[in-house]
Amino acid sequence: MKQLLTIVFALYACLAYTQNAPDAASLLSGIESRIKSYGDFRVHLDIDGSNSTLTVSSDKFHLESADAEVWYDGTTLWSCMMQSGEVYVTAPTAEELMYINPYALLKEWDRNFKATLGSKAAGYGKVTLTPRQSAEYESLDLYVDSAGDIRSLTVIYGGGDNSVITIKKLEKKVKTDSNMFIFDQNKYPDFNIVDLR
Repeated sequence: MKQLLTIVFALYACLAYTQNAPDAASLLSGIESRIKSYGDFRVHLDIDGSNSTLTVSSDKFHLESADAEVWYDGTTLWSCMMQSGEVYVTAPTAEELMYINPYALLKEWDRNFKATLGSKAAGYGKVTLTPRQSAEYESLDLYVDSAGDIRSLTVIYGGGDNSVITIKKLEKKVKTDSNMFIFDQNKYPDFNIVDLR
């Protein structure tokens, strides 16, 4: 689950791209303010052939996929694993939030990643983020279209293993309410709650 969240938020952290950015540092430095202009938003994703939806409101988010559903209300994280019938409840540390909280990642990208612009190919620009410290992956390759939007992300794990995420649709200024980001146990009465706080 942490791996999925890392992938999704690395993608979210780079949703906006400026073709005129002279280098990767300039590009990434301006992303936070552009994302704030989206207001609350929803991203429809294809992750290795599986559909997922991510809804974000400031530091809160809700992620839906076939295998899991995740809620974060700014303090508590609930990870509902459909196959096992368990819900893991955690209170992420600041370090853990760096990997799952988009604003934490944005504020710390220059300390935690080395960013480089790649050459354009097949109409897409490329930005590579390489972790400065040991991580679950070797690098993140972001592919950007001519309009300046991220279209896909490839996570390079090493040993030939990659994961591809494609943005199918981005909805800006969506309506949300605080209940969207809190796990409702009444909807999952048969699930086992595992509190790890």
